[in-house]
This record gives sequence, structure tokens and C-alpha cells, in this order.
Amino acid sequence: MIHPMTYAGLEKAPTIGASSSYERIINHAACIFDVEVEDILGQTRKREVVDARHAAMYCAKLLKGDSYQRISEVFNRKEHSSVIHAVKKISDLRKMDKKLDAKVRNLLAY
Repeated sequence: MIHPMTYAGLEKAPTIGASSSYERIINHAACIFDVEVEDILGQTRKREVVDARHAAMYCAKLLKGDSYQRISEVFNRKEHSSVIHAVKKISDLRKMDKKLDAKVRNLLAY
């Protein structure tokens, strides 16, 4: 079951267009990585959730082109450096981890 995305911690939700594309990215990442949307947007540090969160941030940056700060707000991160780290990490891991690369390609194609 795909859960609706929430914007906890934000003063206001993004505009409808931005909201729906971020929702699609996050919901699809949750499905591909078999985790809950709430976990992706939450603070858990479980490996499978962190991988899903980082992959979703990576795809959001590539597909949306928004600032690191904007993406960090959508993902309920305190610092934009979290997104910078996620983008670099996934970019590096895709070269070595074929399973992760396949999941990211699936996410980017959605």
C-alpha cells in the first residue's frame, strides 16, 4: 500500500506540481526498496531506509533540479548537506553496486 506523503516540519507544503512529483519519487522509492514512506521522511538510520532515502534524494535532484536546500526541506532534513551527501553517495555506489544501480534506474525511469 502506498501511503500519502506528509510534510511534517514544513511551514507549508510545496505547490501542487512540485508536491505531486516529489510524492511520486518518494512513493516509488518506498515501493522499490520495500520501506514505508513515513520511514523515508523520518529520522530512522536503518540501512534499507537510508538507501531508499538517499536514492530518492538523488533522483529528486536529477529529475527536479531544485536546490539542495529545497530538497532537504521536502525530506525533513535539517541541513542541505544531507542531500549533498546522498547525491554523492548514490552516484559513487551506482558504479559498484549493480542491484542499487538497477533500483535507481527504475526510479529515474518512473
